[in-house]
Formats: sequence, C-alpha cells, structure tokens
Amino acid sequence: MVIEVHDSNGDLVASRGVELVIHQELAASVPQTAYEVDVGGDLTIEPTVSGVFDPEAVQWGVASQSLPSWLDLDAATGKIEVDTSPLRPSMALHSLRSIKQTSRARAQLSSPSR
Repeated sequence: MVIEVHDSNGDLVASRGVELVIHQELAASVPQTAYEVDVGGDLTIEPTVSGVFDPEAVQWGVASQSLPSWLDLDAATGKIEVDTSPLRPSMALHSLRSIKQTSRARAQLSSPSR
C-alpha cells in the first residue's frame, strides 16, 4: 500500500510505501471441557493454540491462581499432567471439578510481544 500526501493544489508532495500485516486472534482450546479418571489413573490434557505463526513461541500459564500440587503444567507446550495417586477416593468428585476448572484456565495465554 502507498500513502500519498498532496498539497492544497492537489500536487503530490510525498509518498511512502507501507506494509500492513493483520494477524488473526489467538485462540486456545482443549479436546474436551470435562475429564474423568479413576484415583491412581493417568490423565494428560493437551491444549492447542491457533492464530499464531509460531506455536512454540507461546508461553502457557495460569491466569489468577496457583495449581494444586497434583497438577503439573508444562509452560512451553501447555500439557497438563494430572497425578491422581495422592488423591483419596473421598476427594475424587472435588478433584474432577478442579480439573475441569483448571482446563478452562489453560485458554488464557500470554505470548511474547512481536
């Protein structure tokens, strides 16, 4: 695109080429929004990101809270590993709710400025 400046007589006095790049909005998603796992079972949640040229440049994190000790977030990939072995059966329902809430929190991204 070229931007032109004209004087009051309509004569071209300056012009400059400008490149305009429009990036689509970042979006993050998880395969599902609710997960079930037996106490002692393995669970891995792998979110994806779109709308970014270099997905490896995305830094994943938690928006406003710290994760419970039985959840591990890989900040580079967004992968969430759930360690259910320390959970007692009486904690299972509460834990599943926490996993669901935490998986939604993964959708909040921060990316280095370009």
